[in-house]
Amino acid sequence: RQTERAQRQVDRVVPRAQRARSAGRLLVVASPTRSLAAQLLGRPARDVAQIAAVTTTLDGRPSTAPVIILNPALFATMDARAQQVVMSHEATHLLVGTSRNLPAWVAEGFADFVALHDDRAPLSLSAGQIVRQVEDEGAPDALPQQADFDGTTHGLGATYESAWMAFRMLAERHGTPAVVAFYAAVRDGTDVEVAARQHLGLSLAQITQQWRAYLTKSASIVS
Repeated sequence: RQTERAQRQVDRVVPRAQRARSAGRLLVVASPTRSLAAQLLGRPARDVAQIAAVTTTLDGRPSTAPVIILNPALFATMDARAQQVVMSHEATHLLVGTSRNLPAWVAEGFADFVALHDDRAPLSLSAGQIVRQVEDEGAPDALPQQADFDGTTHGLGATYESAWMAFRMLAERHGTPAVVAFYAAVRDGTDVEVAARQHLGLSLAQITQQWRAYLTKSASIVS
């Protein structure tokens, strides 16, 4: 049921014409243990402790069809809403496609944007970690980098939420079609700065500035 809902969620947000041709069918590997999930990913078990699921290939080859690998130790502890968000997030990676060109904030922020597109939960739930961080420390100086998404990094949840908030802001101001077009362009090889100007009419510096202000305002409203 979760995979079927995830498929429908992607279908609602991303037209098939804007998906990568290499995107495959939605296949989930429900590993019985965290250690086996880590083995399938080729990583130590401690590296996947904060990761509920990963979209990857089982043999590490880009030409192989990707699958979603669940980490049962974390996935099983989540409520139904959180599990569905995770499944829809990973389904976006698999069905819409990713590439080596994608900055991490674009890949992860967009996947959460699709997964949470119709979600009506308050920001205190969907972005509670980054909101609290902004309240305590102020908005981050820059959009999250690749290293910030490492599975062993402290505050990983806030990092994902902050990337999602960038896409949430962009969609509110420019619409979902523009956001989808921006993502598809970067995925297909367009430089992120060029794609932002073409589809959003903004530079990365402007996106960052607006995102920081958006986080600050959101934190003040939630608090």
